Amino acid sequence: MKRKFADKENWIRVIKKRFKLKYVDNDDFKGYISAIYIDEVTEPLAKEVLGKKLLLADKGYMWMQQFPEGKNYALTTMVNDKKEIIQWYFDICREPKINRKGIPYFDDLYLDIVVLPKGELVILDGDELEEALKDGDIGIEEYKLAWNETKRLVREINEGKNIILNSSNKYLDYIERL
Repeated sequence: MKRKFADKENWIRVIKKRFKLKYVDNDDFKGYISAIYIDEVTEPLAKEVLGKKLLLADKGYMWMQQFPEGKNYALTTMVNDKKEIIQWYFDICREPKINRKGIPYFDDLYLDIVVLPKGELVILDGDELEEALKDGDIGIEEYKLAWNETKRLVREINEGKNIILNSSNKYLDYIERL
């Protein structure tokens, strides 16, 4: 199981970055919000999603992560150099925590959900979750948690009821002003 930190301290692709972090307690979101401003990369990061090649990380891009309290996911909103949202990326995980340095982190439960700006949605890494269960990296309870959380989120997203996703533009503006 991978542990992922908000500051992405060991992100080899990114040579130079800036990091912001803020705790928020509002009606639509309670938890930490972080932003990584990508200033220099060894090479851009591109991925194919639903048959579309997406440039996800390059000079001038920004990734905002939201770590909601009491939830089993973290949401990354990936933004290009024109301040356009490229995609939203839900990491299904154990409830996010905070380390001794005050940096949010989570233990990844393998499943991910990608949502594109026009509403297309894809679930990723089901094979990795199956392998982790088979290899004993996770137990049956974590396996069930991952699938139950994924199904719940997909339902919320498809019904337009995921509050964090729906308020991401508001928090992009908020983190920019810090």
